[in-house]
Amino acid sequence: MLAPVMPYNDFASLTKEAALAIAAYLKSLPALGNKVPGPFGPADKPDVFVMTVLPAPVYNGLQPPPGK
Repeated sequence: MLAPVMPYNDFASLTKEAALAIAAYLKSLPALGNKVPGPFGPADKPDVFVMTVLPAPVYNGLQPPPGK
């Protein structure tokens, strides 16, 4: 089975008007009602996977993992 591919080439040439039209359409759809976890405070322990994105200066300052 092939992994899904983001069709970025199809979106690369979108005009601003087309992008705004897509956004307006998506905003017009009713909410599904799924419970979304979070936001989590500094003292909260999330019960779901949470990915943290670090700025490059912070990431580059981290120690490499063992064996690297």
